[in-house]
Amino acid sequence: MSERLLLPPRYHEIDDDTPLIFLAGPIQGAEDWQTPTAENLLAHNDRLAVASPRLHRKEADFNKQAQVFWELDHIWRASRLGGVAFWWAAQNHSLPYKEGRSYGQTSRFELGAISMAQKIDPEVRAWIGYDPAYTPGGGGSQEYAELMREWFVPGDEIFTSLDDMIEAIKTDTADL
Repeated sequence: MSERLLLPPRYHEIDDDTPLIFLAGPIQGAEDWQTPTAENLLAHNDRLAVASPRLHRKEADFNKQAQVFWELDHIWRASRLGGVAFWWAAQNHSLPYKEGRSYGQTSRFELGAISMAQKIDPEVRAWIGYDPAYTPGGGGSQEYAELMREWFVPGDEIFTSLDDMIEAIKTDTADL
């Protein structure tokens, strides 16, 4: 199963017929939702690969540009091979977080990119969800994101349960 879990900064060869799901959403200041989600999806579908940007420990030689490019490359690949799952976890204020940085700011850019890709190509798959405590906990932008999604992908479901979103991904990728 581990060979199907793609983690930065390493690039893995995957075939064009291997469905790939990218797990997008806040990492800094958020509980690790990516690892159990990846494990759940990989256990469900043995053809699936999952790309998770979460680093389990930051290397001394961490390269921010390399991380960002890895994420963008895998989001692009997932948009062509499977889909991108966005989960806005509530911020855990007991976890370290860079002061002055908007919570989930990178994920907001990624959502914009995928939304535009879906407007151009309706075959691009994306699943979007918000922890009910995301906005009250300081995340913000949920209302704008929902309005934006309505313009880009009218009627697209916005999940309020990670478990429900995972089940939708399983259903939507069963035929891949």
